[in-house]
Amino acid sequence: MAHHADFVRGLATEFQIASEAVVLPMIAVVSAAISKRFEIEAWPGWIEPAPLWTLVLLPSGERKSAVFRRLTNPVAAWERERAVSLRPEIVAANARKQILERRLKTAHEALGNDGAEDDGAIFRLANELDALEIPRPPTLMATDVTSEALVALLIENGERALIASPEGDALDVL
Repeated sequence: MAHHADFVRGLATEFQIASEAVVLPMIAVVSAAISKRFEIEAWPGWIEPAPLWTLVLLPSGERKSAVFRRLTNPVAAWERERAVSLRPEIVAANARKQILERRLKTAHEALGNDGAEDDGAIFRLANELDALEIPRPPTLMATDVTSEALVALLIENGERALIASPEGDALDVL
């Protein structure tokens, strides 16, 4: 735990700001990283996620953007790394989708032309195509997002998101 305090003090010293202006956005970033790993059971049977909302209000010129970048750079780096590591799976899933679509089209044409293909094969191909999941690289962080886009972001990321901005953009979403 001491290294967290050292990090906060070091960043606050580097940017000449109060440590609270570092620790509040830092715990919001950490909260996004660990979200969906903890839940709150208000009473038996009522389980809720444990989201965290923080707000740091500082006047213009107080180095909010620099602190924000420093704290969110690891999230952005993780997103990039996951995108690279998922690339082969994404390419393979897209190729599989194209193959299934062509096979389904061919099966439809064969059924319509001479009945050579049975409709059972069409249903199997259609179900396989419907069940195919194409992995998506995570995009946990958003700064300016509509409520509709936020819903899509949450769905794509297993109900996890970090809506964060050094300015008041995120407040517009709320």
